[in-house]
Amino acid sequence: MCSHSHLMRSQQFSCSLDKETLAAMSAAEREFWLYLLDQAHIERELGENSGDTVLTPSLLLAVLHRRALRRYNGEQYCEMEELEKVFAFPAS
Repeated sequence: MCSHSHLMRSQQFSCSLDKETLAAMSAAEREFWLYLLDQAHIERELGENSGDTVLTPSLLLAVLHRRALRRYNGEQYCEMEELEKVFAFPAS
């Protein structure tokens, strides 16, 4: 579940959105995270096929990212760090 931690831009990334973590969430929060991760996966694949190294997220993904940080304390999840390495999200 929460196996490791490290700092990035003064934020703590310590948990993974694994099956155990998702199972402990409300249905709405779990659906949100699964939707965000699926959207990110689709956009990442499209971007990798284009050969870009840092990708510009769609408006939808940027909004989901911002909502993850503001509403669901997304800074605690390692997956958010991975997304921020791949996508150039606008500053919130």
